[in-house]
Amino acid sequence: MSLRFELGVWVDDTPVPLSQCTQADVLDATAALFIEIDARELVGAAWSLGDFARIVDQLAAAVARLESGQFAIVRSADDSADSVPYFCFRPRGDSIDLTLFFVTAAEGDVSSVYPIEYSGDPAKLYSWVESVGDGLLDRLPDDLHAAAWGPIEVPRRDLLAQMRATLERAKELGIDFAAPATVFPARPVVPLPTGNKRDAREMVQIDAATFRVGLTSHEADKLAEELARMEERLRENESSLKGFALFDLESVIRTRREWLEAAVPAHDVAVGPFAIDIYPVTVLQWRQYMRDAGVAAPQRPLTGDATFVGGISWNDANAYARYYDLDLPTEAEWELAARVDRRFFTWGDHYFPEGELAFHEPLYDPYVVGSRPMLANSRGIHDLIGQFGEYCSDRFAPYPGTDLTVFNAHFPHASDERVVRGGYDVYQDATCAARRGVDPAAQGLTIKFRCVRRT
Repeated sequence: MSLRFELGVWVDDTPVPLSQCTQADVLDATAALFIEIDARELVGAAWSLGDFARIVDQLAAAVARLESGQFAIVRSADDSADSVPYFCFRPRGDSIDLTLFFVTAAEGDVSSVYPIEYSGDPAKLYSWVESVGDGLLDRLPDDLHAAAWGPIEVPRRDLLAQMRATLERAKELGIDFAAPATVFPARPVVPLPTGNKRDAREMVQIDAATFRVGLTSHEADKLAEELARMEERLRENESSLKGFALFDLESVIRTRREWLEAAVPAHDVAVGPFAIDIYPVTVLQWRQYMRDAGVAAPQRPLTGDATFVGGISWNDANAYARYYDLDLPTEAEWELAARVDRRFFTWGDHYFPEGELAFHEPLYDPYVVGSRPMLANSRGIHDLIGQFGEYCSDRFAPYPGTDLTVFNAHFPHASDERVVRGGYDVYQDATCAARRGVDPAAQGLTIKFRCVRRT
């Protein structure tokens, strides 16, 4: 099979590969991605309406993920585009399955459109595309149109070599791009040897480390501004809020910064080694627990074996973990597993565009674990942040050096509460650093959990 994978630019309405470009060509250029299989163009020149450096960043991150055997996606358009190509890559032994989604929003707004959302389990994305075929349009909302190509099996070595070559050429042309974040291959541990306590699970091993938990003052300032600007943009996009009240950005930044005081100051904690669930505990696992331990069903109805379980209390989650000789993660364990390269979110330091998927409709409903892989971190851990937070084992207490006046004013009942990380209904909590407390006996409808096994 002959394969050609190359990045290029549009020059005078003509797509030109980087190998034929000059440095002047790439200044303020629009990127194009060329894929040709056996002299047949799979995509033609699938264009990006975003800046060139951003596409190169995504390509560099995709190479890092593919080299470690992980699923990768390149989303090659920005939020202002009226159409978005998604290049999806799935490693499979010595080959890689390549699929293209091309999604168009009728109203020209694709900021919250993620076609992968409709695939269920991301591991089945490609078979899903193939089986749906021309019927794909019928499976998406009425206001969307989509087409898909693939999956096409391409040689892994050839594709990665050409990806690296186009990145090297980008460097030669002076296109700066961020080094990809450290990628940790998912390393499932051996299923738990628990006899008739049948609860085999996929986990990722985390090595022992001295880890800096929490936010520095500078990080808190930056995150507060990011959250405030996210809120400003969401308000602008929400027609029901337009004209409702003036949005004072500086005031909102101050408010967000005040709430983040609970995550300040950053401090070193010795952690590990431990293994943590790749996915939150599912309905299927909880049903098995009900049979094994004779416990009652949770408050929220159990629907869909592969969805995460919700509507349970911290006490319930802790009892589940202990029954299977596991634990809830400590705050430090959770943050070490979730927060790679001190990023604010599992995907980076900016809420958009991936963050909207964390609050994808329907709201307040548990979803299939692993079905939002764009939100997974580079360790391969899924569903860590979003509208549904996660229980940790710790009591909710101020960090050493926290401003107690501010902490006690915002969290007067903290001493009786347990920690929730990763989210709690509102957008501002859906970060790798925000924290709050909950009554351990309350059945949290927007809280899920996962377990750790200390090794």
